[in-house]
Amino acid sequence: MNRNLWIVASAGLSLLVVATADARELKINSWLPPRAIETRMQEDMLKDLAKATNNSVTGKVFAGGQLLGARASLSGIRDGVVDGGFIVPTINSSELKHTVVVHNLLPYSLHPYAAAAAALETIMVGCAECKADWSKQNAVYIGGHAATSWNVMCTGQISRLDDLKGKKIRVTGQSATRLVKALGMVAVNLTPPEMAPGLQGGQIDCVVGYKAWLIDYAMLDTVKTVIDYPLGTYAGLGLVVMNRKSFDALSAAERKALLDLQPAYVVRGIRDYESQDKLASEKGKAKGIKFIAAPKDFVAAVAKYRAEDIPNIVADLKKLGVADADTLVKNHLAMLEKWDKLVAGTKGDPKAYEALLRKEIYSKANF
Repeated sequence: MNRNLWIVASAGLSLLVVATADARELKINSWLPPRAIETRMQEDMLKDLAKATNNSVTGKVFAGGQLLGARASLSGIRDGVVDGGFIVPTINSSELKHTVVVHNLLPYSLHPYAAAAAALETIMVGCAECKADWSKQNAVYIGGHAATSWNVMCTGQISRLDDLKGKKIRVTGQSATRLVKALGMVAVNLTPPEMAPGLQGGQIDCVVGYKAWLIDYAMLDTVKTVIDYPLGTYAGLGLVVMNRKSFDALSAAERKALLDLQPAYVVRGIRDYESQDKLASEKGKAKGIKFIAAPKDFVAAVAKYRAEDIPNIVADLKKLGVADADTLVKNHLAMLEKWDKLVAGTKGDPKAYEALLRKEIYSKANF
């Protein structure tokens, strides 16, 4: 071979080797099924990240718990079994004892966009103890969305509060458990995949959750009544929580590309839940499911619960070992009020909302 050509060819090969060596494929865990909203969002985010980094960072989602189940996901991220994954903080309350203030206050978080932003600001900026929770798990919380409001969904016909008395309902979280008990119901702790079999087999009579679950967890044939009344919004879902070493291994430009995607995915998550709720309602009505307005005594019972439960939420956090639980609860309630006003000012404009997330949270957060 001509010497000059050999030099050029060798240089080109060297560049290819360096580029290949620098390229990184992230292994991302989802214990949810492939069709779940979060799993599909993770897959799309990885595609967007590959595009934004010119394929220097790609990734693969391992769905359906094929690598790690819900409880083991946090420890799997901590130990580097995966580079990142979907985390629901209340599943790991003892490890994320400060962070779960966001989720324990679910009954007071009624608007998804405000709830999502307030959760992000508390977890990533306003609560040093929350950040320490993640650091102790060798993890980096880079963003998360909110779902739509929880509703009560039952196998029987419901027309008044007394119809719920003694019914067994699947619920998670201490404050939400007290809420359903205030409605006269018996709390049962099941994982999401266990809900449909539980309804079919009579282990439970109802679930509390998103209408989207009627589709996501195949409950369209068992649920007969949905009480269409907002009980609260679960915010602070960790769509992609990263292993610290995996996050730090990305270049500054790659980390920026990943973080720049997050505000749009907050909007995407909420909108996907809204769309799935709408589709579930349409499919449910076609199946004969009744979507009813909440009876007056149901509304009164929920209002009474909300007026009285804050001291119990503080006590829950203290039992987990949170030293200044009163301040933590007070601060997050104030954060919810702040974001209620800020979101109202966007008048439903998603770009204005994303801009607020960047200004109020991502410009101030340290990763």
